Amino acid sequence: MLGKALAGIAAIAIGSCFSAAQAQDLKLYAFSSGALTIGKGNLVNNAPNEPAIQYQLGSAYVDMKAYDKAIAALEKGLSSQPNLATDPLAAEAAATLGSVYFAQGRMPEAEAQFTRVLAAKPENAGATLGMAKVHFSRND
Repeated sequence: MLGKALAGIAAIAIGSCFSAAQAQDLKLYAFSSGALTIGKGNLVNNAPNEPAIQYQLGSAYVDMKAYDKAIAALEKGLSSQPNLATDPLAAEAAATLGSVYFAQGRMPEAEAQFTRVLAAKPENAGATLGMAKVHFSRND
């Protein structure tokens, strides 16, 4: 899941690119998980609208079970309509978004995300599992 990718980021600065609420959430996440280090001057400050940053933010919210916030960040990151076949991070973000929709009981949205990912990346395990869960939940 994308949450594991957070460990690969050396530092995330909380600055003008995030709202006060997002900054507080990230500080709490950093404190509770140890996955983020709050620092100065890095990618977040320089590219706050970069899809990868929104994917990471969405993943942090998933880990915190702040699903509405996760959806907002993941949808923002995916709003540029990336090519899921050539952008593995975007494919994982879309599968994660499907999982969040599933967790909220939003089956049509979950199925749409999983279908989108599987059309581009049939081997995507997260989307395959997610689609199986959708079908199981409907007794298909």
